[in-house]
Amino acid sequence: EEAAISVESRMCLDLLDKRISVVRTEMSSRKQELWAAKRGDPGTPSRTSAEILELEKDYRRSLKVERSLKKLRLRLSADVLPPDEVAELHSVLEDQVLRDWIVQASDNA
Repeated sequence: EEAAISVESRMCLDLLDKRISVVRTEMSSRKQELWAAKRGDPGTPSRTSAEILELEKDYRRSLKVERSLKKLRLRLSADVLPPDEVAELHSVLEDQVLRDWIVQASDNA
């Protein structure tokens, strides 16, 4: 599938996969938080309906981001992006993956 694509596209795919993994983890966490709030699980902070609505919006936003990243991954693996867009994407993804790593490292500290 990805044998004929450029080295930079291949590096972007690797970074994109890391970003998709982070988004999925965040999405799963938001979903759990949302459902716990809706059910009023014991030990879960009580939330107003406005706060629950905000949780739903955050979760939907995460779904949209994941879908967009998956579409971008398909375009990258099909090698249909111009080289300048691939280079720009590579730079953006490197920055984002680095930020994700920093956040994760600070969460684990």
